[in-house]
Amino acid sequence: MKTTLLRPLLTVLLATAFPAAIHPAFAQDKNEEQAQEAEEGGEEEAEEGEFNAEEFKQRLKEEAKQANETIRKMLKVFRPLEGEWTGNEKVEHSDPRFKAMDKEWKDEWKGSYTVDGRYFEMTGQTKGEDPTSYRWVCTWDVQEETYKAWYFGETSQTLYTGELSDDGKHVLWTVENEENGSETKFSMIADGDRVKCSGTDKIGGRLWSRQSSSYTRKRVAI
Repeated sequence: MKTTLLRPLLTVLLATAFPAAIHPAFAQDKNEEQAQEAEEGGEEEAEEGEFNAEEFKQRLKEEAKQANETIRKMLKVFRPLEGEWTGNEKVEHSDPRFKAMDKEWKDEWKGSYTVDGRYFEMTGQTKGEDPTSYRWVCTWDVQEETYKAWYFGETSQTLYTGELSDDGKHVLWTVENEENGSETKFSMIADGDRVKCSGTDKIGGRLWSRQSSSYTRKRVAI
């Protein structure tokens, strides 16, 4: 009878005492694990959220330096165009019906590097019928890896894109107008004290007109 009573009593005591003894240890381990995870997570957030202004400024300077070096390298192709030039330009239309629109005029311009070699500019003034002044600003787009040139005239402005010729001596310029389906291509080739330009205008894939010009370097009077 006594043994029979002790067994249930022992079972009850074990059932109540064992969890009480194990739970604190288990909870302690769990708390330590959570604390470690929180600490590691906090360190990751701290690392991700860190911002070093000096390092950021230095990185920007290095990127700008590399970009400028690339731009100056790509703009070397315009070096033969430096100086002052004078010559004639003309436009000839392919369709006989529009030959009356053909015209020829004189042009004087100056080519020079600006903004510490980041741009090559050509500023000019035409003479004759409808004289006008204009400016070309050429550069290399590092992101798009292409040449770009902005033409600013008295009545219009146009953005051209360009690519280096196969021989690496000049740039082939292109501008397209999706609205009227036109496309203009031209190039300027320097040979010592002479520069020759040629180009075409197409509409709907058909030749509309041809452009041509020839310049000689102006002699500096001493």
